[in-house]
Formats: sequence, C-alpha cells, structure tokens
Amino acid sequence: MTNYQVTARKWRPQDFSQVVGQEHVTTALTNAINSGKVPHAYLFSGPRGVGKTSTARILSKLLNCIHSPNICGECAACKEITLGQSLDVREIDGASNRGIEQIREIRDNAIYTPLSLKYKIFIIDEVHMLTKEASNALLKILEEPPSHVIFMLATTESNKVLPTIRSRCQHYLLKRISLEILMERLAFILDNEGYTYEREALEEIANAGDGSMRDAQTILDQVILYSQGNLTLTATREVLGVPDTIYFEKIVQALITQDIVTILEQANVYLMEVGDGMSFAENFTKFLRKALLVKKLPPNHALLDLSQEKYDILVGVLGELEESQVLTLLNLSLDLCDTLKKETSERFWIESTLFKMFDYKNRISLSELRQEIFKVIGRGGGAQRPTAPAQQTTHTQQQSTPSNPAPTGSFSAQLDASRNANTQTKAPTGSFSAQLDASRNISEREQSPPIEPKFKSMFPEKIVTPKEPKIESMFPEELITPREAEIKNSTPKEVPIVNNIEIPVGVEQTIQQTTPSPVEVPIEKRVENISTENLSAESPSIETPSEQKTPSSGGNMEDTIKNLFEIP
Repeated sequence: MTNYQVTARKWRPQDFSQVVGQEHVTTALTNAINSGKVPHAYLFSGPRGVGKTSTARILSKLLNCIHSPNICGECAACKEITLGQSLDVREIDGASNRGIEQIREIRDNAIYTPLSLKYKIFIIDEVHMLTKEASNALLKILEEPPSHVIFMLATTESNKVLPTIRSRCQHYLLKRISLEILMERLAFILDNEGYTYEREALEEIANAGDGSMRDAQTILDQVILYSQGNLTLTATREVLGVPDTIYFEKIVQALITQDIVTILEQANVYLMEVGDGMSFAENFTKFLRKALLVKKLPPNHALLDLSQEKYDILVGVLGELEESQVLTLLNLSLDLCDTLKKETSERFWIESTLFKMFDYKNRISLSELRQEIFKVIGRGGGAQRPTAPAQQTTHTQQQSTPSNPAPTGSFSAQLDASRNANTQTKAPTGSFSAQLDASRNISEREQSPPIEPKFKSMFPEKIVTPKEPKIESMFPEELITPREAEIKNSTPKEVPIVNNIEIPVGVEQTIQQTTPSPVEVPIEKRVENISTENLSAESPSIETPSEQKTPSSGGNMEDTIKNLFEIP
C-alpha cells in the first residue's frame, strides 16, 4: 500500500511523445533543441492539468541528458530530474515563495555554475502569485542571466504576469485537451492496468474532466475504486452524481408528441431520485445546448465534445424539431435557471416552465413578431400616417371660418398659436398630431368657464393688508416717566370719587402712602410744590376714601387735582 501512486503521478509524461493534445508546443521545443537555438527564459500558460509543469520537466531533461537531444531515461541526469532530486534543477512554488527575499536568493544562486548538469534550471510554478516587488526584482536576472541559467515559468493566469516579464520570455500557450484525446488516453491507461470499462463510462469521465488530463485521471481513480476495476456507465454516474440524459431525451420526445403526462412524470422522477431543481435546470440547459449544436455542426466538431454514438442518439431525438424551436426551449431553460436562484418553490417553477415548453410551437420570438408587423404594414420598415382625411377636414373648416387663420409651421409654432387663440373656433392645420392638439385645446377652452382670478390666494395677507402703525412706537420710552408707564400698562380698576370728581388710576394710592417710594419721587415733589403755593394754612388736608371723611373746603382740592392731572 505504501508503494501506491495515483494515476496522475504514475502516468505522468516522461517525454514529449506522451504529452497529448499539445503538439504545437512540443514540436516547437523539439525543433529549438535540435537547432541549438535555446532561449534563456520560457513561459508556459494554460488551464489546470494540461501539462505545463510536465513540459518544463521534460525540457529540463532534454537539455541535460547525455544523449541530448533525446531522453534516455537511464542517465543520472534523467533519473535525478524525474525524482526531483537534482540540485541543478529547482522547482519553486510561486504561491508560497512569493516574497522578494526568495527572489533575491534565486538571483544570488544563479551566478554559480551547476554542480553536475550542463544547465542550472529554475522552474517557478504559479509565477503570477509573486508580489509586485518580487516580480520587479526578477526582471534583471531574467533579462540577462548567466549563460548556464535557464528560467521556466508556469502559470494558469498569464494576464496577471507583469508585461515586462512576459516580454522577456518565449510564451507557449497550452490549450484544453479535447474529449476524444482524453478518452483515448484513459483507455490506454486502463488497458495497461488491466481494467475493464465501457466506452460510455470513459465519455462521462472525460466530460467531467473538462479538458484537464489531471482531473480526468483523478476521477478515473475514484471510479476504479468504486466499481472494483469494472468501469460501467451506471457506476460512473453514481460516483459523479451526473444524471442520465435519458430523462431529458424523454422530455423532449414528449414535447414533440404533446404528452404532458410523460413530461411531468420524468421531471418528478428526476427530482425524487437524482437531484434538486437547480441540478435539473442546469443539466437540461446543457442537454439543449448540445441539441442546438447537433442541429448546426458535424459530429467531429470541437464544440460538441460528443462521441459518434451520442451524436446519433441526439439526431434521432431532435429529428422533428427545428433550430428555432430548440432555441426557444433553450431560452426557457435559461430563464428557469435564473428564476431558481431567487425562488424557493422549485417544483412549481419547473412545472411552470415545462408548461411553457409544451406550447413551443405557438411561441413567437421578438424578431419573428417584428417581421410579421412589417409584413402587415408593408415593405419599407414603417407605416405612413393617414394625412388625406385630415387635410380634407381642414379644408372644410377653413372655408367655414375664413377670418381666423389656422396655425401653420412646425409643431411648436402650431401649439403656441393654438394656446394664444381666442375663444372663437379655429381650424387646425398641419400634421395629424398638430391638428389633434389644436382641436383639443379649442374644445377645452370652449367647454370650460372663464376662471376668475383670485388675487387673495396669489398674495400673502401680510403683503395685501399693511400693518397699522403703533402710536406707542412713535414716542421714545425715555419721555414717559416710570410711574406713568406703570399706570398705563396696569389693568383698569374701579375709579374712586372724591367730591364728585373721579380720581384717576393711581392717585388714591399716592395719597394713601405716607412714605414715598423711590419711583414716586417725581410725583411727590410736584404735589409738595403745589401744596405750598396754592393751599392756605386753613385748607383741610386730603383724606383718603378709607377714612370716610369729606373736607370742609373742597374747592382748593378740586383745583389742585385738576391742575395736577390736567383734568378739564
């Protein structure tokens, strides 16, 4: 068990004759070695598992083998390179050694001559993973290396490699391996290993490999372990989880025969036994894609990736369908894939799509609908406006109202003229759309009553009604005494009567107070001055209403109050 090797390692190509599907690369490299024109840097790019690193190893053996330009496989150089033990052929993983320190180490070691081989070779895998600084550090040694140094770079994404690096290398692009070549290589391995297989099983494995030899060989190991060395189509599909196309073949045949029950039954069997709704939509789309290509391409075309047997089966299934009808089914299947990504009711949407497919003969595409419209309206791509009846009506209206000329000219001019017209009816002229707009404007103007302008709604109340001037603001506050301001702002009270004379507000309180307040100083002084000049010694004193006394001589009191408060 310890000596077990996976198929991808055990059957790894050891010379260019075993590198399948890349003849354009192996031929160019062989010719370069035979002619002695060996560049100092190579760049191999392409999808995964197509032989980039294997090609670099084989080229290293071709350059260092003692029987160069051939590979003997027996010399020390060939054995060391094959086992990965050579000190002069270094394989570096660009994904894990991507820093500038690792590139600096390569640059420092490159100046030394090889120990045992003719060339010192650096194979850098996944070179696009190097940092920008590391890539820039590699530029100088890559452009002008020593004569004994050769760089071989490999990458799956050549677009991420710096252009300055690509320009210093000979770039070889390895392509995907076709289905037939993969099947032949797998059959060769199984024959040498002593396993039995079905041709359909190899086709399923090659399809799952998707152009990658390593992926196909890995799947082959799984199927061998599952089937115990007997590779059948059923076992292969069980390992891969790939549904049998018989479900979709029966659905298409039922669509042709208009058997809706069979269509729903096959969909139900698929959902119950094989996979979910998204798997149904994706595999049905792939089936219809191949069906569409079968209608257009010969059996050996590269786009098909079908064996001759499978091609003949599809031709028999799709014999009665036209190319446009297959395209209609394919579009519905694509719409189902988009719908299932957003919805959860898978069975509902699958059956709804199948109902639409059931009516595929009556579904018309947008381009067909456009062509039918052009056939109806006539050749030339458009319809003519019926202007003759409109012109006749215009002539009649112009005769009835000769005093009002109709608007003419462009559409905007006609529209302005119709809006500025008076309430009298005018005959619209011009194009059909202009006549229609003018007639609408006239009819609306005749039917609607005149609108009275509402000036109050157009202007705010504050602008229409001016503010009344405030008299208080016309006099400065400093001209009014504090006591007068207090009396003015106080609420009105019951006016007392003394000797049949109404005493104004505030006077009663002034008379009652024995000790004047600071605010009442001006008024008190005025009262004292008046009392000393106008009142005699015999005149009675002023008594407050609270004392309920009436002065004996009230004439002087009345004059005093009148003079003090200017009472007429």
